[in-house]
Amino acid sequence: MKKLIILSVVALSFMAISCKKENPEPQEITTGQVETLSIGSWNMDAMQAVEVNLENPDGIISVDVIIYSDNGNETPLIQDGSYIKENGSIFLLRKENGYFDQSAFSNSTINRGIITIHYQ
Repeated sequence: MKKLIILSVVALSFMAISCKKENPEPQEITTGQVETLSIGSWNMDAMQAVEVNLENPDGIISVDVIIYSDNGNETPLIQDGSYIKENGSIFLLRKENGYFDQSAFSNSTINRGIITIHYQ
């Protein structure tokens, strides 16, 4: 009986060693640069669009825009607006008579939100 148990343990150990996968070499993951810009002043109730100048307009792969209401609530622009990248600027647009076209977005003395730009 002892020989059978010893042989079983040896067999299981051999199977475990032969089935073990080596970890692959770690791959270097290169992430692009991310830049965050303030939108600045924008009375969205009165103005349908605003222009934000870019320091680096080349190599942009995505843009995320968060709008701050007058009381500080955050809403993605994509909910009811859009953006256009043209030359060295991003133009942020809200829909006519849409969600952002109301008095809760009318304060022109606050930063209206942030733009997060992902580069290649």
